[in-house]
Amino acid sequence: ADISGNFEYVYNEMLRQNLDEKYKIHCLFKSNISARRNFIDKFKFPYLLGKADYIFVDDFHPLLYTVNFRKSQEIIQVWHAVGAFKTVGYSRAGKKGGPFFNSVNHRNYTKAFVSSETDIPFYGEAFGIKEQNIIPTGVPRTDTLFDKNYEQQIVAEMEEVLPIIKGKKVVLFAPTFRGNGHHTAHYPFFKIDFARFARYCRENNAVVLFKMHPFVKNRLRIPREYEQYFVDVSDMREVNDILFITDILISDYSSLVYEFAVFKRPMLFYAFDLEDYITSRDFYEPYETFVPGKIVQSFDNLITSLDNEDYELEKVEPFLDKHFKYQDGRSSERLVRHLFGS
Repeated sequence: ADISGNFEYVYNEMLRQNLDEKYKIHCLFKSNISARRNFIDKFKFPYLLGKADYIFVDDFHPLLYTVNFRKSQEIIQVWHAVGAFKTVGYSRAGKKGGPFFNSVNHRNYTKAFVSSETDIPFYGEAFGIKEQNIIPTGVPRTDTLFDKNYEQQIVAEMEEVLPIIKGKKVVLFAPTFRGNGHHTAHYPFFKIDFARFARYCRENNAVVLFKMHPFVKNRLRIPREYEQYFVDVSDMREVNDILFITDILISDYSSLVYEFAVFKRPMLFYAFDLEDYITSRDFYEPYETFVPGKIVQSFDNLITSLDNEDYELEKVEPFLDKHFKYQDGRSSERLVRHLFGS
């Protein structure tokens, strides 16, 4: 419903550089993907598309792709994910839910900004745009991950909001959704053995935070007897803030692993449906050699790896250096200077 993610960081950087004196900046948001635009916005949106010199998007935006923009207009994609993990856009042509080659989706971006040179060919393929228009400035919303002052502040805030984490080892369980887009998104919670997870927490002075993908419709039901070990934080909007308090990340195919790599902490990949996922969604690079941590395909192996602290941590630093060209917290500044030359 309001500004967040890459938009927020780009906007704040524009204000810092006093660009609001040169440009009139408009914002138009919806509270969720299914919400209808209000009456005024239905008129305001096409009006602004016609008037704007610069148009920022951070996701798939079907209303933009059939518009004939002026040659002088910049359509700028600041994609919401870091890196190129799961295939998107034209990389999914021929797969269920993927576009046809003659589709107009994505093709009218004049620029896209990415985290490193590694991502350029993948984003070029995904969006159907020239690689020279994809610029590796770094991803704006990752700037806070390198900010030590912000880290101290957010850890203190998180301990206020989640007193359960104080003095505990924090495990974040943050998988992506299953299904074909937001209409069918779900997660198979029967793949989690809560009793064994609780036993691990009890023996290791740990708590588990569950952060489900925003698209997931089926809600997590935490059994009452385990409420002292588990918390559902799915409604927390800014997942990056949760990473600061996380000691171990358990994920699967989520691009969150890029952000978490910045902390050089352990990760486990609970990929119980890897073969199915490769068939339906696939990755830009082979999953087994790509992910920065140990892959486990059963809950037994997940718990065993946690018990033995077997994370294959040595994979994290090379992954970070490959996928973050800059590790200085100044990506927003580079992006804004590139676009506006200030």
